[in-house]
Amino acid sequence: MTAPAGPAAEDITLPGVLSASPRQAEGPYYPVAKPADRDNNLLVVDGGEPTTIGTPLEISGLLVYDDGTPVAGATMEIWQVDGQGIYDHPNAPDTDDRDLGFQFYGESVTNGDGFWTFITLDPVLYESRPRHIHTKITIDGVEVLTTQIYFDGDPLLADDGLAAATGDELTLLTTKAVPGTLSNGLEGLVALHLIVLPL
Repeated sequence: MTAPAGPAAEDITLPGVLSASPRQAEGPYYPVAKPADRDNNLLVVDGGEPTTIGTPLEISGLLVYDDGTPVAGATMEIWQVDGQGIYDHPNAPDTDDRDLGFQFYGESVTNGDGFWTFITLDPVLYESRPRHIHTKITIDGVEVLTTQIYFDGDPLLADDGLAAATGDELTLLTTKAVPGTLSNGLEGLVALHLIVLPL
């Protein structure tokens, strides 16, 4: 039996006019030390069994410049809470109770089309903040963008100061997750997201 192919670059249509993705704060829980297992599948740590706490999410997208040129060979990092709303960070609340079956941090290198993908968890609410995934993009070891990805329809978005500070540009950081089959065969949510860098 063949596994589902999963999303691909051609699944994303670029709008006619591209605006650069706004920057957002790194936040206090960027990893102190990056894990040895830092691939793009955060549901499995070091070849173990997939975590069962939370809803699987496959989020994929394109990284392009604002003229539409794909950004190849960039490293996209993500970090987020587990299915309980806990970060893996020594200063994070309840971090000793975190899900050790979740990776918390991952990396994906864009291909020639600028395509990136992660298998992770739908982030649950953390304190008063809306669901979000932190991301940082580096090119040749140089950080070019740090921002966050939010989810369409989240009721906490309107009252979140950090999200609201982007004004009308918030739509550039928001994606829609819908029910679907992930490329690893799990049932969960799938989302497509465009990230744009200024030339």
